[in-house]
Amino acid sequence: MNFVLPTDWGARINYANWADTPFIKDNVAIHWGGTHAPTWADGVEAEMAILRGWESYHLDSKGWRGIAYGYGVGASGTVYQLRGKNNYGAHQGDEDNDGISNNKEVVPIVAIMGEGSGGPTAEMWLGMRALYQYLIKQPWTDGDLKVFGHREIQPKATQCPGDIIMDGIKKGWVQMPPPTMEPTLEERIATMEKFVSDMRAL
Repeated sequence: MNFVLPTDWGARINYANWADTPFIKDNVAIHWGGTHAPTWADGVEAEMAILRGWESYHLDSKGWRGIAYGYGVGASGTVYQLRGKNNYGAHQGDEDNDGISNNKEVVPIVAIMGEGSGGPTAEMWLGMRALYQYLIKQPWTDGDLKVFGHREIQPKATQCPGDIIMDGIKKGWVQMPPPTMEPTLEERIATMEKFVSDMRAL
């Protein structure tokens, strides 16, 4: 996974220095950058420029304390740390009705795209999968993160993150291990041979 820290994508705030009161994250919500977001960024430099623009909008126009997402994933498949494990400001509501806001319990991942971008690239899906595998191994998650589209946990009507990403979420594409983590052909054959051997021994 190509992982870029806030200081490396040019963030105005070093989110890695934040130390919010920890809450165990139990869900993931996938977002896009808005219906008026730019079309596909052409490479990592363009993706970082978009993130800087979103951060400035959230700071200067919204008056928030930083960009509203935990992580970003570009068309290149690059994963960007935004707020990371800190608290967020992107979803609202309380999806599981446990009295703890989604902004504390849910990790928001933003696809660096918008309504005019078309569907996610294959690299973006791979980046999301690699990020998901990273998140479920962190001590600040419950290890069994459910994946939602923003529209599923937002109390107000929203199209975010678009129909194509929603279809992929429903098919489990985010939770799938990246190809490098899937068994090789040799491993699959060995597993099958062991299964056949075990069956013959019964």
